[in-house]
Amino acid sequence: MTRPSRVAAVPGNPIVRERMARQQVTAPSFDDPVEVVRSLGAMQAQDYGQSLWAIASRLRVPAIEPVRDAIASGRILRTWPMRGTIHWVPAEDAGWMVGVSAERTLRSARTRHEELGVDAAAVAAADELLTARLVGGHALARPDVMALWEDAGIRTDQQRGYHLLWTLAHHGRIAIGPMAGKQQTFVLLDEFAPEPMLFEPVAGLAELAARYLNGHGPATVHDVAWWTGTTVSASRAAVDAAAAAGRVIPFAHDDRQLWTGASTPTDVDEPVGVRLLASFDEFCLGYKTRDDCLDPRDFTKVVPGANGIFHPTFLVDGVVVGTWRRTVNAKSIDVTVDIFRPRSATLRDLRAAIDRFVDAYDLPVGAVTIDR
Repeated sequence: MTRPSRVAAVPGNPIVRERMARQQVTAPSFDDPVEVVRSLGAMQAQDYGQSLWAIASRLRVPAIEPVRDAIASGRILRTWPMRGTIHWVPAEDAGWMVGVSAERTLRSARTRHEELGVDAAAVAAADELLTARLVGGHALARPDVMALWEDAGIRTDQQRGYHLLWTLAHHGRIAIGPMAGKQQTFVLLDEFAPEPMLFEPVAGLAELAARYLNGHGPATVHDVAWWTGTTVSASRAAVDAAAAAGRVIPFAHDDRQLWTGASTPTDVDEPVGVRLLASFDEFCLGYKTRDDCLDPRDFTKVVPGANGIFHPTFLVDGVVVGTWRRTVNAKSIDVTVDIFRPRSATLRDLRAAIDRFVDAYDLPVGAVTIDR
């Protein structure tokens, strides 16, 4: 049975209105990509190209080049800080963020690692070899990491290589470095982030909960637990600690037990209109459920086959009404929009949203196709 929807356009949904303001979707207040990432706590980044737009779309003037510059300079980096999933984080936060849920995440992978033979000895040998190659500020592309290990007799087939990298990242040894063309690279975390912030896991979870609610609120304790990859009881204690420190406050609506940041978000009453969001965007994926922004009847249109791959979404007044895709050509960008739930503002403001997107790449818009 399809559960009833509580999705409503932003004017009638204060939860979504405040979330959009806190997530910098409406009236962005930052010019620096690092501040965007820091303001949300962390941002999903399993799709590299789409994640650039997730950050750029939240800048005061959307632009891709400042995001690439922040990555190249090492001010933001990708790693696996929560739920075993790749996120962007400020470089100085990578170590302690990974440490908040690393033990729990590694424990959840124990059976799979036993099947693959990814044991302590294999991890130690892989670590020693990779560290020797990376020390001194070097980065190594993923195929070269695999070749390094294979040449030393460390098998990387059947996803062993991925799980070795993933495990070393959860041990705080490595992080994903700047791209080398289209290739992912890896760097030593201690060298790439030489001045880390330090938190013990319990204090770190309270810090992470405060940052999450400041950048994603209003949200529930269960949202905090899901996003951080920790238990509900630990997350409830973390929220209580953040509240005691005056960093988060209750948010009352429809008898739901919600929390949000103590600071007042910028321009929470700003008219919303149309937005093109990246795939895996925090606006939809930053919560345990999507019920506040996506009608459950439309879920498989955003995630075909319910396979966990979220398409880029098209919002009108805070509600997902369609998906979109881009085709980058040499001199222009073509955009195709699939609208499955039209609203009055859809076509009126759609072209402005598309122009905002292509301007970020400093290219003109090419063909625009609207499927309804």
